[in-house]
Amino acid sequence: DDEEEHFVIGGAIIYNVLMSYCKKMYVTQLDKDFEGDAFFPKINEDVWEVVEEEKGLVDEESNLNFSYVTYERKNKYMEKYGFNSVSEMVGLVK
Repeated sequence: DDEEEHFVIGGAIIYNVLMSYCKKMYVTQLDKDFEGDAFFPKINEDVWEVVEEEKGLVDEESNLNFSYVTYERKNKYMEKYGFNSVSEMVGLVK
């Protein structure tokens, strides 16, 4: 397993393709709904757990609340299905 961190900065299709390869996610969550046709994938709470959350400073111009949230893949999810690593789980290693 590669222990070096790599970052994915989108868009929606890239997130959907690469999310299954991730062990950790750093997500900025905005406290507002927006109209659009592309979104970050739904985060499955059976697979991911919040390990850190920090409220961001409110942007005075937009009055937008946001949080920085760090998620880690739950090891018990991998254990439940008999995988030893994320690479094995997504089919890169047998």
